[in-house]
Amino acid sequence: MMPIVVDTNVLISANGHNTHADPSCQLACVEQLIAIKESATPIVIDSSDIIFNQYKLYMNFSGEPGVGDKFFKYLFEYYGNPEYVHKVDVSPTEDGFEEFPCDPDLAGFDKDDRIFVAVSMAHPKRPPIVNALDSDWGEHYKTLNKYIEIIFICPHHVHFAPST
Repeated sequence: MMPIVVDTNVLISANGHNTHADPSCQLACVEQLIAIKESATPIVIDSSDIIFNQYKLYMNFSGEPGVGDKFFKYLFEYYGNPEYVHKVDVSPTEDGFEEFPCDPDLAGFDKDDRIFVAVSMAHPKRPPIVNALDSDWGEHYKTLNKYIEIIFICPHHVHFAPST
């Protein structure tokens, strides 16, 4: 089964804490996280816990009250099980990560989101990244798509840069 990388905004939106996510987007995020859990799709994070710590800023270890919290609890419970959680090594640099594509068209890509790209690139299967509604991903989609796959759960909320 193809593993998956999940952007923090998916968990936040599933919990209903993203003011930009309308009810249909929130429901789509809920459904996506439930599907990942029910199918036991491996979740990919970094071995240095940058992604885990980012999740931890917004989620509750108790798994309540939202589906994003439940997903975080699930990740925590299976954290040490490589069948459910794949951990990859990434190498931080001044501008992000060595694994992040060295592409001038990505110079403006959000530094906080570079971890997700680096993790996908560091994994041998280059798993897709699930994103809810972060426009930065849409603005850089054409270039990012050369390197990794992005699954937009709420594409109606994402501003995509015009094709040239």
